[in-house]
Amino acid sequence: KKLNFRSVIGTVTAQVTSEKSIEVRLPKIAEDQWNQLIEWKGSKLNYDFVRAGVPHAVVRVPNLDERSQLKEFALEIKRQPSFLKHGTNVTFVRLLANHRIGSLTYERGVEDFTLSCGTGAVASAHSVLRGEEGQPVEVQVPGGTLSVVWKGGYPYLKGPAKIVAEMHVCR
Repeated sequence: KKLNFRSVIGTVTAQVTSEKSIEVRLPKIAEDQWNQLIEWKGSKLNYDFVRAGVPHAVVRVPNLDERSQLKEFALEIKRQPSFLKHGTNVTFVRLLANHRIGSLTYERGVEDFTLSCGTGAVASAHSVLRGEEGQPVEVQVPGGTLSVVWKGGYPYLKGPAKIVAEMHVCR
């Protein structure tokens, strides 16, 4: 029911909270930079940079439906000199209500949008709250709904989980 594992981003703790739900404690936010500017198609646009284990450029948008335009913008952000060496995920955020957001992440390595990105959910919640992490945030991603809350400075990500495969090690 509980698992600790080390990854590139640090120690991650996973706790099964019910038959269909899991809560994961991710490492603390390592860095944030608010209101970074990028010029795109003749306009100056803002994004926040949040290192939630991995780097995320978080961009607020009025809707998440224009995937081709969002992908074009994500690729432009990824081409910025500050991201060329290590890359970045680009997470688009839409405010839905108080402490409720929509989030869509274009992930480095995958080089496309994913159904869910845990660090993207955390980065988007951190960006929207501007570091004032007292309240849980509901994050709607294409793959479902997640909850992000901070406890003792650590982001906790909670959401639905199901077994999709099993692996056995043969020796």
